[in-house]
Amino acid sequence: MIQLTKEAKNAVSGVDEPAGTLTIGASESQCTYRLPSILKEFKEQFPKVKVIFKPIYSQEQTRAQLLDGSLDIAYTMDPIQHQDSYLKAQGLIEEKLKIVASPEHHLADKGLIQLKDFEDETLLLTEAGCSYRVILEDLFRQSGICAPNKFEFVSVEAIKQCIMLDLGIAVLPEMVVKADIEKGVLKELVCKEITAPVHTQMVWHKDKFMSPALQSFIQLSCKTFGLK
Repeated sequence: MIQLTKEAKNAVSGVDEPAGTLTIGASESQCTYRLPSILKEFKEQFPKVKVIFKPIYSQEQTRAQLLDGSLDIAYTMDPIQHQDSYLKAQGLIEEKLKIVASPEHHLADKGLIQLKDFEDETLLLTEAGCSYRVILEDLFRQSGICAPNKFEFVSVEAIKQCIMLDLGIAVLPEMVVKADIEKGVLKELVCKEITAPVHTQMVWHKDKFMSPALQSFIQLSCKTFGLK
């Protein structure tokens, strides 16, 4: 009720020009590689709307914050359970996963690697619960592979810097590493056993009050990715 009251006040205050606050949950990679162009156009349309970003790291955290109203909308690569009757999701784009290492890494010149090659390597991982970390861990579990050497980070940019220093290898979305691979500062490793993609999507509470600002943000996001 408190959240609905805030939303009603924001709507009334923005009769002439939408105002208020839009709180967006997003991972670091989404903030860096997917959202800037959308935000630029959004702020041109709604200069009086304050935009707040909150970092998200897992499906459970995202769901909880959408349900309690602390997030208006979330950009996520975590799958939303079909049976979750409280949330609505709009898929935007499929994200390929890439295995990357330093060009000096001993696997860099190997034409094709296998999951078992990970066992003796240091893995640079995002936080537990991250969608692409879950994919990798599920594959390891199904294949009976144990990779004991792990470093865990909250930042994909920190992971990339450590890869460049040849501290380990990582599995990251293509959008995060594409430019670095093209520049030659990261080397893509090919493993045919890691093929499952992840999907960037927007998620919001199905009963959320759809303010003009929130509606516009959703529409701009869809337009950016070529969706109607």
